[in-house]
Amino acid sequence: MPESIDTPNSPIVIVKDGSAVADSRNIALAFGKQHKDVIRKVDALVVEAPELNGRNFTPVLYEDAKGEMRRAYEMDRFGFSLLAMRFTGAKALQWQIAYVAEFERMEFALHAGGQIGIVEQFSPAARSTIGGILKRVTHSELQEMFGQVVPRLVEPMLERMVNERLLTGDRKVVQGVSALEVAEMAGYGTGNRPRGLSQFITSKLMPYHIQRKHFPERSPHGAGKVWVYVELIARAWLVAGGRAEIDAYVAERKGQGKLRLVSA
Repeated sequence: MPESIDTPNSPIVIVKDGSAVADSRNIALAFGKQHKDVIRKVDALVVEAPELNGRNFTPVLYEDAKGEMRRAYEMDRFGFSLLAMRFTGAKALQWQIAYVAEFERMEFALHAGGQIGIVEQFSPAARSTIGGILKRVTHSELQEMFGQVVPRLVEPMLERMVNERLLTGDRKVVQGVSALEVAEMAGYGTGNRPRGLSQFITSKLMPYHIQRKHFPERSPHGAGKVWVYVELIARAWLVAGGRAEIDAYVAERKGQGKLRLVSA
């Protein structure tokens, strides 16, 4: 029997073979495009980057209303994002945001296996604090995808994504310090901290943590990410010789600043 695809009122993302995918036919209808034009755009992407074929864009066949076999594509979130960048306009932006949110929802559900995360054990005040942290992180991720998107379009999706991340345990909160904070513990705050100090501390503090069977976490920070260390382990490292290593590194860096090139 031929399949029937109706114009969607909301994004349609399904789970197939354990992955969240969207159908090029639904996407064409949602964005107000001819399906053949969407197929043409995907074909061009696959030609430009063959590694996308079968991984991010999977070709499938379907039977149309005339009983003829036609081509379509199923795509994951990364494939959809590449394709959606080819669509412009305010309506297109709304569908882009809505589809990414639906992909997020389906992937979180798959990841969580339908289980409720440990966050529900926190008090309402703690959940509010965690939600605020997640909101900033999620908003930053959306900006990376879409640039400075219209707030009124983002806000409803942002709230939903935050709530789902709280429930599924996709994000967790850990207590710890960054390499810059360790530098401040050693007495090197903003203004008297040489370039490269945080990388030096990480090179020393990371193996010190791992030797003690603790693996630091990565946390979003500005446009990048920082390692988060257990404060007690970091302080123990400073006492055990870490502070002296930092002092020696700083002295060496300052000494380099006094070097001058002269005639031999």
